[in-house]
Amino acid sequence: MRRSFRTRLAATALGAVVVTLAAGGPASAQPKTVRWNWTPEQILATGQRVMSEADQRYAVIAKLPAKKRTFDNTVLGLEKIGSWAGEEIGPALFLKYVSTDEKIRAASDSVEIEFSRWAIKTQAREDLYAAVKGAVANEAPRNALEKRLVEKVSLDFQLNGLDLPKEKRALVTELQQKISDLGIAFDKNLNEAQDSLLLTREELSGIGSVNVGGSNWTVRDLIGLDNCLQISCTGMSHLGLE
Repeated sequence: MRRSFRTRLAATALGAVVVTLAAGGPASAQPKTVRWNWTPEQILATGQRVMSEADQRYAVIAKLPAKKRTFDNTVLGLEKIGSWAGEEIGPALFLKYVSTDEKIRAASDSVEIEFSRWAIKTQAREDLYAAVKGAVANEAPRNALEKRLVEKVSLDFQLNGLDLPKEKRALVTELQQKISDLGIAFDKNLNEAQDSLLLTREELSGIGSVNVGGSNWTVRDLIGLDNCLQISCTGMSHLGLE
């Protein structure tokens, strides 16, 4: 299934940070491109800044004269703004998953909800969809890659109901936002969950292998250690039986 514009923005946001962290390696110093000393107020302000600046950039494209629209200044321009927004807000969203400060996580979660709702509204903008169609009418894609991008950008707008009668578009946007809110809430609950389940040697029978502490263990190894397995929403650990 194809990812929506909103999902791609989130993926860009978090992916940029994850790639940076992976490149640094576990023994490296904290990556210079990732900022760690955030306050809740700074996280909230960053969300507002990114959305506001992105709206200004989108407005420039929307106001271009019809005859001057091209693939580069419209279709590619829209994609660049989306990528920029995702990368700019990425570190603030990333803290939701790694910060030990509850207030920081709460602020990051709040920004994710607002950013997601903003992205859904953006892909429901008639003026931007009209801009894409106008650019393609003026200048056909020059190669397969450009054609593919036009198809994907257009599909983002279409999936948000812009080819439907106007009276149905608001309902589509409302449903999209409800789905997004539920997904973010589920993700937050899973990330914050502290529940766990203890399994004894007998209860592990029939399991092929599990990963404990970063290492793969077979059931035979676990039984041989006379341990039980603690499984939580965030991982596993083995505890010796008394």
